[in-house]
Amino acid sequence: MKTLICKVICVIVIVLYATMVSGQIMDSSQVIIKNDSTNIFKDKRFSVELFVDYPLYFLHSPDHLYSTRIKYNNYWNYGGGILISKYFRSIKLETGFYYSTCNYYHKFQTTSSSIIDKIDYWNIPIVVSVKVWRFSPFLGVVISKPFHYNNLDNEILRKEINTLNYHPSPGGGPGPSNNNLNMYFLSSTSLLVGLSYNQKVYNSLYLNVKLSYSYKSFEDVFMYAGPLQPAETSFVEGRSSIYFNFGVEYVFFNKKK
Repeated sequence: MKTLICKVICVIVIVLYATMVSGQIMDSSQVIIKNDSTNIFKDKRFSVELFVDYPLYFLHSPDHLYSTRIKYNNYWNYGGGILISKYFRSIKLETGFYYSTCNYYHKFQTTSSSIIDKIDYWNIPIVVSVKVWRFSPFLGVVISKPFHYNNLDNEILRKEINTLNYHPSPGGGPGPSNNNLNMYFLSSTSLLVGLSYNQKVYNSLYLNVKLSYSYKSFEDVFMYAGPLQPAETSFVEGRSSIYFNFGVEYVFFNKKK
C-alpha cells in the first residue's frame, strides 16, 4: 500500500511540476517578445544555503533471501549539508554536498529479535528548479556513496545469514564460511522530484521548506563472504524514499538586473 501511495505522490508532483513549468515558459516567452533586452544570463544572483533534512525510507528484506517479505521500520534518520546555487531569472541551478543516514530496525526470520542497522552516506545533488510565486517545483539527480555500516560483526546477523544459506555455492550446497564477511559500498544515482516553499525572512535571507520523492537506480550496500559477484543483491532492499527538508538561504546580488 505504501508503495502505491509513494507512486501516486510521485505522479502528482510530476504533473504539478509539468503544469507549473509549462505555464512559466509561456509567461516568460511573452515577456521576451515584449522586451528583447531580457537576458537570463545577466542575472548575477547566486546563493549559499545550509539545510537539514529528515528522510523516510521504504525498506524490506531481500526477496532472494526470505520466503516472505519482511518490512523494515525506520529508526531516527537525519541529514544536512550545504547547497550553492546560481539564478537565471526564475530558473535556479543548484548543487552541493551533504551527509545523510539510513537507519532502520532489521527484523529476522529465525528469531524474534531485531537490531538497528545504521548506514551513512555522502551525497552530491544536482537540481534545477523554477520559481512560481513562492513555490519552486524542482527536478534533479543525487549521486550517493555509502561509507559505513554498523552491524557487520553482529552475532544475530551472522547466525541469520548462515541459517538461511545467504551465500549458496554454485552446486546448490552450503555456501562459503561467513566468518569473514565483507561489506561492499557502491555509488548510486537517484532521481529526485519535489516542491519547495520559499519565504523571505529578512532582506536577502530566505527560508526554504521542501518535500521531495527519491527513487534510487539500484541497491548500493552488499554483504558477501568473498569477492562481490555481479548477480549478488543487497541484504536490504527498497529504493523509494521521501525527504522533508528545511534550509536557510542567503542570496548575493539580490537585485533585479
